[in-house]
Amino acid sequence: MWEAYFDDAAWGLWGPTPWTSGSWDDPNQEWDNVGNGLLLTEIGAWAVGYRPAKIKVTFNGIATADIELQDTTTGVIASKLAANSGDEIDITFAGNDIDNLFIAEGDANNFSVTNIQFYVFN
Repeated sequence: MWEAYFDDAAWGLWGPTPWTSGSWDDPNQEWDNVGNGLLLTEIGAWAVGYRPAKIKVTFNGIATADIELQDTTTGVIASKLAANSGDEIDITFAGNDIDNLFIAEGDANNFSVTNIQFYVFN
């Protein structure tokens, strides 16, 4: 079952750094980026007992993006280069939670992340 997991209460902008700049656009319910990447950090203990198998990130303003999921213990747990908006990305877990979601676009175009969904086996 695909479940949406996307709002400013679930994710926070990590930074600021030169390559992760953006803000939550409340009226449009999206993360707006003004550089070449967004690094979102998970807020709260949502992942306890919740092990998704796939993720889909929906974005606009760019053709493709590099998407990377990280945890603070082992580093990268899943990634996909040149992902299209809405591509399914398989997640491999080593018993750790997702801590960060990095969405990058190399040409420093403005773009928005409009949805994040996880596929969860119930």
